[in-house]
Amino acid sequence: MSRKLLAFLAHPDDESFGSGGTLAKYAREGVDVHIVIATDGA
Repeated sequence: MSRKLLAFLAHPDDESFGSGGTLAKYAREGVDVHIVIATDGA
């Protein structure tokens, strides 16, 4: 069974400053990581 992670973030840079390390860790472990951004960053 494949593992999947869907992260919902408010701003385009939130994964860089907040959860980026955690998302990278899971991706490195083979988890299928996807990110949903709620705003356009304007």
